[in-house]
Amino acid sequence: MKRESSPLSFFVCTLFWQRTIAIGPVTFMKRNLAIVLGLSTTCLAVASPSLPEGLKFKGWVDLFYQYDFNRSPFGRNLTGREFDLKAGAFELANAELNMVYAKKGAPFSVVLDLGTGRNVEINNGLDAKNAHHDEIVQQFYLSLPQKDGSTLDLGKFNTWIGLESVYTVDNPNYSLGSLFWYAQPNWHVGMRWTKPFNDTSTGALYVVNGWNEIQDTNGSKTLGASYAKTISKKLSATFGYIGGKEGTNGIGLPNIGQSDVHMADLIATYTVSDKHTIMFNGDYASSAGANSGHWYGYSVYSNHKLSDSKDASIRFSIVNDPQMLRGAPGSISSWTGTYNVRTTEASTIRLELRFDQANSNYFQNGAAGFSNNRTTLTIAQVLRF
Repeated sequence: MKRESSPLSFFVCTLFWQRTIAIGPVTFMKRNLAIVLGLSTTCLAVASPSLPEGLKFKGWVDLFYQYDFNRSPFGRNLTGREFDLKAGAFELANAELNMVYAKKGAPFSVVLDLGTGRNVEINNGLDAKNAHHDEIVQQFYLSLPQKDGSTLDLGKFNTWIGLESVYTVDNPNYSLGSLFWYAQPNWHVGMRWTKPFNDTSTGALYVVNGWNEIQDTNGSKTLGASYAKTISKKLSATFGYIGGKEGTNGIGLPNIGQSDVHMADLIATYTVSDKHTIMFNGDYASSAGANSGHWYGYSVYSNHKLSDSKDASIRFSIVNDPQMLRGAPGSISSWTGTYNVRTTEASTIRLELRFDQANSNYFQNGAAGFSNNRTTLTIAQVLRF
């Protein structure tokens, strides 16, 4: 199989090696020896005119500029945002390279997602105890097909909770909603068992270290389950659960000590027409122990296809966190409107206007003031390869 090397592929590999050089090759190899070996193989494969059967590459580069109408001091993180934290400066959000090895008839397949940029740093930095380990790896797991048609995945993978993903290029809106940031986990390390029951339903079970943890911090595993059902041609739904003992490391609870945390998650998608889709994501979580209380919220999405190259998405998201276990100011909500224009097969421009509101003066307003609301305007350029 022949494959021409993409200049963007070389660019992504160059970014990875620049990161290696920035912190020192010896330090990087001590932290990520397996990743260095995998990265070397990946970049050599990308540069090669031919690839082994079953090996595929894709990726993207994502840059943005954001303006804060509250005129927050330059360089200060915007409260209530996960990835789009900065205003007034150009930011490299993501330079991502995805490698999949899935050969027909092979006893296993491999998924490896490597990245650099602000989003990757923030995402992996959620695991404060292991902030310098696997810091360029978004996902890395081995898939083992079973005789009964199920699949067992082992490694690091993105969470099954929620509609939105840390891969913001695949979301209907550019920024992540309040529900994702305040209510849900981002990723896990452990195992995932997936079983299609029939053409319309699929179930999955999960055993992981916890919320956003590479290494288990308490020796007690977190369990999860999901069930996806196509109810009709227009309606589909997914129910998810995650529960177990959690500390303050990956989940970010305020009080030191163990808490029993359980969350129920519901996703529903309704196709109004070929051009219009409505989606819903709702969560309820309870916590008992060192951190006792609950949080809950929902997001509603409306996406309309304007043409083959243009679409628009509106999202309303709200989270209530009465005991402020997840850092939300009691209640926080956001209205977001995103306009996407695909200028070429590889290039998309995303323009987004967002209004955030809280039940207290939570947002920076000027150099010294605070306000209960904030409006931002963001323009992003996404290049896929």
